Amino acid sequence: MALLATSFHHIQSLSLCGTPVKTDGIVKAIKEMQEVTELQLCGLDAVTDDMLEEICTTTGHRLLSLDLSSCTSLTEKACSHLSRHCLCLQKLSLSLCREFTGESLLPLLRDQKRAQRLKSLVFSGCKQLKSSVVESIADHCQSLEVLLLAGVVSVEDFIVRKLAVGCRKLQYVSFKGCQQLTDDAVCLMTRHCPLQVLVVSGVGELTDKVVMGLASHCSSTLQEVYLAGCAYITPAAVRYLEDTCVNGLFVHHQVPNAAPDLLMAKNLDTGNYCKMSE
Repeated sequence: MALLATSFHHIQSLSLCGTPVKTDGIVKAIKEMQEVTELQLCGLDAVTDDMLEEICTTTGHRLLSLDLSSCTSLTEKACSHLSRHCLCLQKLSLSLCREFTGESLLPLLRDQKRAQRLKSLVFSGCKQLKSSVVESIADHCQSLEVLLLAGVVSVEDFIVRKLAVGCRKLQYVSFKGCQQLTDDAVCLMTRHCPLQVLVVSGVGELTDKVVMGLASHCSSTLQEVYLAGCAYITPAAVRYLEDTCVNGLFVHHQVPNAAPDLLMAKNLDTGNYCKMSE
């Protein structure tokens, strides 16, 4: 690792994902890379709070991208180091850091100058993430293009509505497994955001209304949509969406729990889609 640092002082991007290296070696190498702006440290048990503080103190002022996914040794304290030292982050991933509430990130997210630089935030699997954190993202991160919140318990309709209004550049969004969501919130996002990828697998209350919203508002941008487990979304609606999208579309819609011969129809009074038997 020391040889790497000596040989590549001008390296800008470093990936150590899953590499079995010691803490001292990582810190020493990164400290000597005077132009590094992108670090991928995902899956490294060696990454601790104290080690991250050393890295952020040395390189935080120039880091543009930081991936700490599955760094299971990190605690909430790690976020405070990011808030204190990372001045120009554009991309941050903390996925599968299950104990994070994210509250220590609030100073970063509420700093208008820094928040507007953020383009990608990945918190998938951070089940304890507080709603106040996602609300701050909606209020301050207007330049955000990627937001992955799969499995985050606090994601509800009112938060998605705020995101739809506040983050109108969103292109890639994941609400996988966020079971409290309903059609209206997701449809609002289809109206306001130029979605390219939407992941709502496992959100069991969604109906054809969401698919029709995508067809009406995102047909020129949409590239991928993941609807597995959405039992109230019909194959007919999916085929219509595929026919509507002009650039071709990948759809994942496996629904082993769907009722046979399910038929949904739009209630002209409410605008909602209901089973024909209702």
